[in-house]
Amino acid sequence: MNFLVKFYFVNLFTFFCLSVPSNAKCILPILPDKLELSENIFSLRTSFVLSGENEDFGEAIVSFFSFSSEIIYYDNDGLQVARGRTKIFSWGTQIEVFDCEDNLIGSINENVFKSFLKTYTNYSIEDKKGHVLAISEKIEWLGTEFSLQNPDGQLVAKVSRPYISWLSDNWTIEVSDNEFDKRFIVLIGAFKTLADNNKDEIQSNEEEERKK
Repeated sequence: MNFLVKFYFVNLFTFFCLSVPSNAKCILPILPDKLELSENIFSLRTSFVLSGENEDFGEAIVSFFSFSSEIIYYDNDGLQVARGRTKIFSWGTQIEVFDCEDNLIGSINENVFKSFLKTYTNYSIEDKKGHVLAISEKIEWLGTEFSLQNPDGQLVAKVSRPYISWLSDNWTIEVSDNEFDKRFIVLIGAFKTLADNNKDEIQSNEEEERKK
């Protein structure tokens, strides 16, 4: 009798384990068309709170490594939605973007252009095969607004922040194309803030060196 009971429960447990998928498929976040991405200066770690329509939609948390930085976007349940990690190259930054199972979904590329007096950047978003999904116009370093357009010239999203930010960055994200993967848009503002902060720090260090 005991053998039959054990046999029954072992088979029941095996059936249950096989019935539940080991990796749930990543689901795209359901977000409103207008979002706020606010740098959280009261946290012990660098992070950005995502909100819209009087509701929070998660947090993007920054991790730093020796030669790169990483931002992981979590939903309100603490589940990973997306992860972006920088790959540094000579004329800008490439940010590889992964889904909740760490599968590559594409990249965000920061391209740097230098003139005699000014430095400009623009951003392009590509899928995992390198096809361009959206591209921005050139903006000045510390620029406060940029628009992303698809290859047909149609507006995908507009990302903006106040001209003067006293303590932290607060981005407003307005998405025009509901079919566009918003995980890219959430990460691009956070990485723009990191890039500007890094450039500020480098410039400040250079000025200190000149004064010595």
